[in-house]
Amino acid sequence: MKQRPLEHSDQVSDSGLLLIRAILSFIFFRLTIVNKLGLGEMGNKKSNKTQVKDKEMKTCNFVKARHILCEKQGKIMQVWNIIDTEYLQLDKNIPPTKFGELAMQYSECSSAKKGGDLGWFPRGKMEPTFQSVAFSTPQGKVSQPFKGANGWHIILVEGRRA
Repeated sequence: MKQRPLEHSDQVSDSGLLLIRAILSFIFFRLTIVNKLGLGEMGNKKSNKTQVKDKEMKTCNFVKARHILCEKQGKIMQVWNIIDTEYLQLDKNIPPTKFGELAMQYSECSSAKKGGDLGWFPRGKMEPTFQSVAFSTPQGKVSQPFKGANGWHIILVEGRRA
């Protein structure tokens, strides 16, 4: 039995065709016009700052980071409370030197001697959870505590580059 195109089917009314065409027109409009204008969700114009941030986050292939590693969640939460109280609640970024001091004091990683400094590393070098957090954290910001393959981490991203 030969299939007829949907619009020639006896099963589709004229009002059904109009509805389908309206939906397709809306989808076309959304995918072409709205996205070209840089409009985000709900039609809100994204700021240039947000557009630049989005672009930087997507094109980054190397990250320079420090981290604090603790086996126990309780210990990493002590560090997090210090960072949160002294910096984040005051809407400040923690300086790398202060983060380094906390790493030397609390971290159980061999990098603790260097203030948790991991240097520059590319995608694919770190374990997947750590990599995902490191590459999604903006420069100058700290990650929330998270569980990785080696224990509990907090990451400070010091640099990003393509």
